[in-house]
Amino acid sequence: MRKKRLFYARLAASNMRKNTKFYLPYLLACTGTVAMYYILSFLVANDGIADEQTLVTLLHLGVGVIAVFSAILLFYTNRFLMQRRTRELGLYQILGMEKKHIARVLLLETLYAFALSLLCGLGAVILFSKLMLLLLCNLVDFPLQFGFQISPAAFLSACLLFGGIFLCILLRNVRQVRRVQPIELLHQSEVGEREPKVRLGPLLLGLCSLGAGYSIAIFTRQPLKAMGLFFVAVLLVILGTYCLFTAGSIALLKALRKNKRYYYTPRHFPTVSGMLHRMRQNAVGLANICILSTMVLVMLSFTTSLFFGLESSLRTQYPRDLEVSGQLDEADYAQYLAFWDDAILQSGIATENSLYYRYASFTLRQREGVFSPSTEQNLDDPHAGLRILPLADYNRIRGEAQTLLPNEALVYSAQGRVFAQGEEISINGIPFRVRQALSDFPVDPDSHNTVWADPLYYVVLPDTQAVIDVQRALETDPVQIEDDALHFYYGVDVPDGTERQAALCGFLQELTMDRAGKNTPLLFQCVAYSRANFYSIYGGLFFLGIFLGTLFLMATVLIMYYKQVSEGYEDQQRFRILQKVGMTPAEVKRTISSQVLSVFFLPLAAACLHIAAAFPMLVRLLRVLSLSNVHLLSLCTAITILCFALIYACIYALTARAYYHIVRA
Repeated sequence: MRKKRLFYARLAASNMRKNTKFYLPYLLACTGTVAMYYILSFLVANDGIADEQTLVTLLHLGVGVIAVFSAILLFYTNRFLMQRRTRELGLYQILGMEKKHIARVLLLETLYAFALSLLCGLGAVILFSKLMLLLLCNLVDFPLQFGFQISPAAFLSACLLFGGIFLCILLRNVRQVRRVQPIELLHQSEVGEREPKVRLGPLLLGLCSLGAGYSIAIFTRQPLKAMGLFFVAVLLVILGTYCLFTAGSIALLKALRKNKRYYYTPRHFPTVSGMLHRMRQNAVGLANICILSTMVLVMLSFTTSLFFGLESSLRTQYPRDLEVSGQLDEADYAQYLAFWDDAILQSGIATENSLYYRYASFTLRQREGVFSPSTEQNLDDPHAGLRILPLADYNRIRGEAQTLLPNEALVYSAQGRVFAQGEEISINGIPFRVRQALSDFPVDPDSHNTVWADPLYYVVLPDTQAVIDVQRALETDPVQIEDDALHFYYGVDVPDGTERQAALCGFLQELTMDRAGKNTPLLFQCVAYSRANFYSIYGGLFFLGIFLGTLFLMATVLIMYYKQVSEGYEDQQRFRILQKVGMTPAEVKRTISSQVLSVFFLPLAAACLHIAAAFPMLVRLLRVLSLSNVHLLSLCTAITILCFALIYACIYALTARAYYHIVRA
């Protein structure tokens, strides 16, 4: 009995050694996913970042993504593995092995793969998890706690997750063997696909889905609306990609076959005919590669832009080192300005670039020069942000002495149409004539950009009462209508460093709370405090982008490898026949290069097209995160595409060589 058990154990180990070409990439994928899952689980459970709730939430999200994607990837690669072993399993049954014995062999092979994946994956990351923690802490600008740690919770979680995945894979493999007869297993790998027909339904669905996804990405102007429609656009593009690769590729190949001058040549005939007869399966693999490539490009370009634009984003949201904002009436506003100026002198901390003004801010429906309140019926209409200042504040900041008649206004367009001098605008029925269209504005427009609407306008009215009248006309709350309080902004720069910034912010806040009470509605903000939060969010997103981008790239490489190797064995006999009827080895090599290049080029080209269409939406999503640097996003996207294309070219070279060796064997 013991010899019998050892026989199955040795047979399972022998099978894995003999199928190294197929098992090794599968085991590497298993090891890589185990390692990545443990690393993120370890970071989530690490005491050193437990207080960073935003970062921990991002890492929890990454753990969930890796768990789901690992299951999909391992099932997908296992399908390729089993397809190449059907002949071997059928031969075992013909030689007398029962299906329960084959199930035992598959069980042992699965246990070996599970054990190797855990040992190699967890063994490697336990050694390098501290390095990953160092990288994360460096990206989020967080102090690193020294010491070696192993997370039992992360270890147990990885064992349970991948134990469940391997169990499901085993049950699927055993079910596949039980349902198929031995003779079918023996010849299953030799069964080719019938020539597919051109299906107009999926082709039209793909074109419509892709067009709808591209339209959402290109023409959605409001940043928050773009964020809400982002996943809708992603789903439409994924559906369109699958439909066009499955139906569109068949239509393209059949069109090439009808072109006799192109088709009946030694270089193109084997490529077109071979791809056409297995395009139903081939197209799904190409679509998967395209979607994974797009995910890598979008994720890395977006998170890289966020991380390297962190300081720009921080300064966009906080144009001064120390800021106070809130809503006060005119008398309280004047008193608080004097109070804060005295408090700064009392603190002994030097300040510069003082800026303060009052304003009213609205998000309104815009039709040319007419601005009106939004209702439930017109939420989808074009909207604009409107920020209205009194002329006295504008003149003081600008150092000018401009005058305006009661029905006149100065208008600056931060984004949107530029109003001409003499043109009339209307704010909820109150008309104003544009006295001057300003070419710039003393308040940095980007610093008060609104994510609720695009474009953004600054309007200067003759006096404070005119601003209050507009505010009353737009206010729906009867309590607020009687209130003359306007929003205000007070900001100063502290040139002596972050410690002085934090000290002055705390000092002013404490004195203000002593004066007004602890429930004061005034908001104190300091760049020194906010920078840590920005690093936590943007650094965490960049870390996740690198991490998940690496995972998706690994999946792309694996799918390419299995696809080309599987097709190499399928094409082996076909190329032998072609050589027997006169095709030279040089022509075979050119044909193989043409076929592999066609397979590799289409997904990369489609991925680049997808990211080009997604670029306007990415710009708007970055604006939600206070980053409006389009040039930075363009540069990061271009570098990401270039680096990915270089890696892609290396994969192409290796895969073409492997395919050629298999076909020539």
